[in-house]
Parts: sequence; C-alpha cells; structure tokens
Amino acid sequence: MNEKGNYIIVEGGSGSGKTIQIDKLIKGSLNDYWLIREPGGTQFGEKIRSALLDLGQDFIDPNAEFLAFSAARANLIRGVVIPGLLVGKNYIADRSWFSSYAYQGARGIPKETILKISEFATDNLKPDLVIFYKIEAETGQRRKRGMADVDRIDLETLEFLNEVIKNYNELSVLFPTFWETIDTSGSIEEVYQETLGVLRRRKLIE
Repeated sequence: MNEKGNYIIVEGGSGSGKTIQIDKLIKGSLNDYWLIREPGGTQFGEKIRSALLDLGQDFIDPNAEFLAFSAARANLIRGVVIPGLLVGKNYIADRSWFSSYAYQGARGIPKETILKISEFATDNLKPDLVIFYKIEAETGQRRKRGMADVDRIDLETLEFLNEVIKNYNELSVLFPTFWETIDTSGSIEEVYQETLGVLRRRKLIE
C-alpha cells in the first residue's frame, strides 16, 4: 500500500486520560486529522459498539467479543481508513487492534490468534505511531469511579486490568519502531506537552 496520509493510534488503560488527550490534540496540533474510534466509525461499527460496551448486557463469550471487535475493525479500516490514507487524509484513532491484544488477551484468547485475525482485519495496515497512555490499574480504576463514560469493560476486576497493562507492555516490545509509552500520572498539561514532544520527534508535527 502506498500511503499518503498519516495514521496515529492512541491506546490506554481504563482511566488513563486517553480521551482528554485526544480531544486536546484534535483541537490543537492535529486539527487536520480525522478522528475515528474503535469499535465504531461506521454505522455498522457503532451498532457493534453498543452491543459490546453498554452496561447491563447479557453474557458475551470472549471469543464472540473478539470476533465482533474484529468485524467492526475490518469495516472501518478497509472501508474508510485505507481509502482515505491513499488520497492524503490523516487519521487519529481512539483504539485499534492493540486493544484487542490487551483486553481480549486478558480474557484468555490466544495471542497468536489475535495477531493473525487482526492482521487480516486491517489488511496488515501499520500505523505511523501508537501512543500508549500508561497508568497503574488501581489509579485508573479510581479515576473512572463515578464518571459518566464508564462502560462494561471499565467495571472489570483490578486483576483483569493489571493483566491488560501487562499485555500492553508486551506490545511495546513487539512493536518498538512505532510504539511510544507516555506515563499519565502527571497533570493533563504535562502529559499533553510530552505527547507533543513525541509527535515532533516522530516528525508528525513541526
């Protein structure tokens, strides 16, 4: 694929402040980027998002959960992102298949299966950059308590959320060429300035 646009993915555990940082980036240095989210980004994907994340859902088998995320992802990446990149659009994504590795991997889905199916779903599209906003699971869970945007996965056990962080750390080793980890224990502005530093170092902004 001969890409013309830039593709940035933002990842983070529960309560990491990921959404706040994305909002600041879109309103600031990345205001020429199209914001997309996973699951979602298409009519099909948004319906899957509601089925997967809304509170009060019936039991969802982990295998069904992963395949549903992957179906929404395939529709977004193959139908929107890749065609857009080819004509010069820039995208910043609120999560991608790395979340599946972290979260569905924590549910026991084999990592090699996640890697293989995710490669197929995304047509092996590689991002220019993944920013992982890292927070200790206990701190993130405390931040999320009482917030309006809590979803089904945010209410998982601390043990599960710690496993998610462990899986994200594995990804940082697997993909060092495009992976950047930013500690979000500081203030919102400190984290934002560090993010801008990463974007400048990667030559994605001036």
